[in-house]
Amino acid sequence: MTKRSKKGFSRFLQWGSITVAIALSAITLLDYRQHQQRESTAQAYNANVGDHFDTEGTLGLLTGYGTAVIVMMLGITSCLLSRNLNVRQKAENELKKAHSQLERRVLERTQDLSTANVRLKKEISDRIKAEETLLLKQFSLDKTAESIFWINPDGRFVDVNQAACDTLGYTRDELLGLSVPDVDPNFPKEYWAKHWEELKRNKSDIIEAEFKTKEGTTFPAEIAINYVNYNGQEYSFAFAHEITERKKAEDTLRRTNQELREYTRLKNDFIITVSHELRTPLTIFKNIISNILAGVMGPVKNKQQEALATANKEVDRLATIISDFLDISKLEAGKVSLYAREIDIQMVIGDAVDLLQHLASEKNVTLNIDMPEKELLVNVDYDKMIQIMKNLLDNAIKFVPDCGGAVAVRIKDLGDDIEIDVEDNGYGIESDDISKVFNRFVQVKKQVGPGSHGTGLGLAISKELIEMHGGQIWVENTPQGGANFCFSIPKNLTAASITAQSDQTPS
Repeated sequence: MTKRSKKGFSRFLQWGSITVAIALSAITLLDYRQHQQRESTAQAYNANVGDHFDTEGTLGLLTGYGTAVIVMMLGITSCLLSRNLNVRQKAENELKKAHSQLERRVLERTQDLSTANVRLKKEISDRIKAEETLLLKQFSLDKTAESIFWINPDGRFVDVNQAACDTLGYTRDELLGLSVPDVDPNFPKEYWAKHWEELKRNKSDIIEAEFKTKEGTTFPAEIAINYVNYNGQEYSFAFAHEITERKKAEDTLRRTNQELREYTRLKNDFIITVSHELRTPLTIFKNIISNILAGVMGPVKNKQQEALATANKEVDRLATIISDFLDISKLEAGKVSLYAREIDIQMVIGDAVDLLQHLASEKNVTLNIDMPEKELLVNVDYDKMIQIMKNLLDNAIKFVPDCGGAVAVRIKDLGDDIEIDVEDNGYGIESDDISKVFNRFVQVKKQVGPGSHGTGLGLAISKELIEMHGGQIWVENTPQGGANFCFSIPKNLTAASITAQSDQTPS
């Protein structure tokens, strides 16, 4: 039976008992009134009968009231029982509710404890890992060959690793009682405050120091310093390592460089001397051959004239080689000066083309010049610019076909600078050689075709002279397959770029 059925039955029993008790009381009262009416009637006829009816009516009345009382007591008892049952049911419900809440709280508490347990295990695990990591880091710092120092703002050591102790010869406690000036005699105490402010501003620095050991010996060291702010405390975290061997190597390299510079000076002086000495006999040979070819010394046969013409050409080539060696040696020795004056760059280009016209005619090469119509004034050394253009034009003429070859010279006004291009329709330059085409004594191969070779100094000399003018030079292959040598220079040289000698004539 369900709770609702039990409750309904209980109410039915309570109210049913009360209703029956009321009904029985009403019936009894009704019978009693009827009995009194009959008794009144009987008294009128027979007194004995009245006595008889009196006794019987009284008994019936008592019986009716007794029954009503009993039913009433049953109802009251039923009410009491029902009330007790309701109280008990309510108590049971409250007990079940309390039990359910208790179970829920126990479950929640169990879950909280389980979560806390998991969290506690993780924290323990993380702490163990952190401790292991810390121990590993400490072990690594102690075992590293680098000396490590923690330094406070006063310059005192607050922590060091074992390598620092071993390197300086102190125990850990001894070293922690010292400061930076105690181990670096070249670092006075009064300098520390300035050093600390610079370190805070720059955050890191690399310096060289002279460390002093406990025994008094010194050795050079390189120190990488970092500024650290940890938990509101400022530190200098420094790594130091000995650089004795590096210093020895640097000293050796320095001495070697000095020796090389001296050897280079001697070589340049030798080349300059030899070049000057060779120029005199070459000049004599040139004059003798020229006089013979001119018929000053008598008639010359055709075969002799051909031989003398070849000799004259070779003398010119040898003179060019000697001049190149002399020029590059002077450039290396820093004995070349610029004598700048304001000139029309178009005049320079025209003069250089005229000087190389005979060489171009011999190979049937066309020289084309593309220049602005108006005058273009620049402040340059005329002779050096002629030398640059001769080298570039000679290089271009050498590497174009004998028939159908062409060399174009273009001048571009770039405002503060000018650009000059010398472009040929030859066979271009191998891509691997473009980066080294201006190196000394380098003779790069053209991609295909003819071409004579010189000393490999002409382009290197041109590059040096252009840079002395404050410019730059480069080369690129053209879409048609040729090579284009380009250089740019400022229209006005700065005082730092030239040696101004207004009273000396350019040579």
